[in-house]
Amino acid sequence: MHKLVAMIEEEGATLNVLNQVIDSSTSSGKLMFSMLGAFAEFEGDLINDRVQEIRFIRFTKKKKPSN
Repeated sequence: MHKLVAMIEEEGATLNVLNQVIDSSTSSGKLMFSMLGAFAEFEGDLINDRVQEIRFIRFTKKKKPSN
């Protein structure tokens, strides 16, 4: 996300998210954008961890002998 904002700013423009209070030309807007990006990355990592855990559980259940 930061690369996208950097590309926009290199062209002399700023990013304004209309349905949120985020303006990449202000300090608070940059902070909010960074925090939202961090939370999005964290959420993605949590989802990935859960999927890996489910795959491991399913894999280990297949290896056990059935009754």
